[in-house]
Amino acid sequence: MSVREVFDSIRDDIRDGNYQIIRQKVRSLIDSDPQDVGIMLECASLLKTIDDDEYCQSIIDSILSTVESPNFDVAIAIRNLGRLSEAYELMKDFCQDSEKQIEIARTLVMMNEPEKANELLEKINSHSREGELLRCDVLCLLGRPEEALSIIKEIVDRKEITYDVLSKFCSVLVRVGRDNDAIKMAKTYLKEDKENVDYLALMSYVMYITGKIPAAVNYASRALKKDYAHIGALETMAMCLVERQKYLQAKLLAGVINDKNPGSIAAIKILDMCQKT
Repeated sequence: MSVREVFDSIRDDIRDGNYQIIRQKVRSLIDSDPQDVGIMLECASLLKTIDDDEYCQSIIDSILSTVESPNFDVAIAIRNLGRLSEAYELMKDFCQDSEKQIEIARTLVMMNEPEKANELLEKINSHSREGELLRCDVLCLLGRPEEALSIIKEIVDRKEITYDVLSKFCSVLVRVGRDNDAIKMAKTYLKEDKENVDYLALMSYVMYITGKIPAAVNYASRALKKDYAHIGALETMAMCLVERQKYLQAKLLAGVINDKNPGSIAAIKILDMCQKT
């Protein structure tokens, strides 16, 4: 089989719960080309999905020992697999553009360093949507949600209306104690277009963050029937499954997210939720 066919077979094994043979397949893949960092990272990500964190981290150790000049993509990948401090060391000197600085700030947030992240975001003064959404998170962590609300309102006023923006708006509203306003906003958008997948996913997310788990599951199910790979709906559904202690199903959804967006922070967050409960 080709490398891609082996990866596909591993994903089938994960779906079917055949975890006992996955480590052997992963080892064979890595042995076939021990210098291929891309293969090693994909293997590590799949091992994370099945809770084989020991082997996952040993692969990352190998990557760090063999790659002479780690690039930014490698740094992000190992960050998303839990190696925060090493990832930061690899990426902290990348200052060519604001996008990289935003990812450095995101790493600082994951390291529980919101003050340093805020300093960096203020210094680069990025007006990209990603930078502004991250700043909302940082300000909330710093206990300044009203400032975050002002920023997210400006984004919406610019008509940058996406699932990421709307879900962030609603999450900030909840942080300032305006749960009803968040629910009203989600309902308003869904009323405009009852078939819109983003709006269904938004309604699911708002139901989740306001503690209405059955309703969140209902709206996420409706969204996924229309788009089985909508990351927002998958993430909310997985979090609902964790709430219901259905960890295996949640991990499977994390795997779907990871397939769509390799190294996804959302997928890793779900897997970490499963481990902490």
